[in-house]
Amino acid sequence: MPTFNDFFDLIHSYRQGSIELKALLLDQTFCAGIGNWIADEILYQSHLHPRKRLNTMNNEQLKVLYKNIDYVIKTAVDAGGSHKFPPEWLFHFRWTNKRKTEDFYKLTIQFDTVGGRTSAYVPKRQILSDDEQQKVDARLASRDAKRASKKKMKEDESNDDQENGK
Repeated sequence: MPTFNDFFDLIHSYRQGSIELKALLLDQTFCAGIGNWIADEILYQSHLHPRKRLNTMNNEQLKVLYKNIDYVIKTAVDAGGSHKFPPEWLFHFRWTNKRKTEDFYKLTIQFDTVGGRTSAYVPKRQILSDDEQQKVDARLASRDAKRASKKKMKEDESNDDQENGK
């Protein structure tokens, strides 16, 4: 684990891109070895939403993130197996194969695709500000509109091909 000052410098090299935290943690050039469930656990322990943008974080939040990257990785290595992880960890509750599931504290776990991976998070614990949530909603609506437009274009092309005997 780098020193906090080195971590802080590295974080600042990413700030201009306003990357989402989940995508940052999965970026192996940022921190090699952090996989999907570890990234989710780090964010859960830090009370940070996976869609929170790096450039919206203050220094206190960065300190919490730094501390929890170290905590989760060390704890996971020391535990050596899932049955030895702390009982309140999200890890134990994310793979229930149920449509609706809860964490240790009986808070609802939701799933979303962030950074190209399925993310488990607890909205009542990992809160976005109203402004951040509005921006996320707008980005997702724009993404969904683009996907729908592409799908419609493909359907139209397919119909045209069928009409032209192709």
